[in-house]
Amino acid sequence: MSNQREALLEAALRVLNTADPFEKARLGDVIATKWLQGFISLPYLPSSHLPVPDRPARLTNVKLIPPSLMPKLGKAGSLQSRQAIVHSLVHTESWAVDLSWMINSEGNCGCDGFSLVD
Repeated sequence: MSNQREALLEAALRVLNTADPFEKARLGDVIATKWLQGFISLPYLPSSHLPVPDRPARLTNVKLIPPSLMPKLGKAGSLQSRQAIVHSLVHTESWAVDLSWMINSEGNCGCDGFSLVD
């Protein structure tokens, strides 16, 4: 599919289906730039019926743990505590990126979408 015929829905689904976080960030930046520059001008193509994934793609070595089972982060008084806080913020940002692309895809396809948690 030509990039000029790609709609925002298809682009959002490409991001959601990308597991590698660095590639996901790069792809998201490219798509946002194309959208802002007008190269992606349609929210969706009426002729395409693309499924929204149940979950955003993640690398196989990422283990999802409910927040209630995570150790306390502390008050940043030690190196270990500061590292845990940064690690937590990175995961939060990762989910925020997926959530923003999920909102784009759901808003453009009229589907139920996926769940971020089990």
